[in-house]
Amino acid sequence: MWGGEQPYLEHHASRFRVTTNFSFDKVGKKVSQGLADYVPVSASRVRRLFEERLIAVDVALVKVTHPNKQGFCSLGMGVDFTMEAVKAATIVIAEVREYMPWTEGDSLIHADKIVSLRQHSVTQAKSLSQRMCIGM
Repeated sequence: MWGGEQPYLEHHASRFRVTTNFSFDKVGKKVSQGLADYVPVSASRVRRLFEERLIAVDVALVKVTHPNKQGFCSLGMGVDFTMEAVKAATIVIAEVREYMPWTEGDSLIHADKIVSLRQHSVTQAKSLSQRMCIGM
């Protein structure tokens, strides 16, 4: 939940529950309405919460690159604590981002571990990626 509109929280409140460690503007409103849960924890401790299964992850929704020839997808810029969430999740659903940069290290997940790969292409993401590369 990174801001923007979250109509799914109201429409599907009986079907799933969102837990976040970010509470700002619209997310904070959803928390106060009882449509989401807020866990006040610093980002540096989130990894441990997933690793020790102190936060249950039923479904991890992640953004990835296209799979390479060996079937691996990269989590791209999601190398903060996304891999720990993926490892802790029962189900992994991935949105394949055409312009997601490939990153190495602990950012690779095999396509076999992903229950559903969904293609998503946004031209704005391309221009953002291009600007980021130009600025480097």
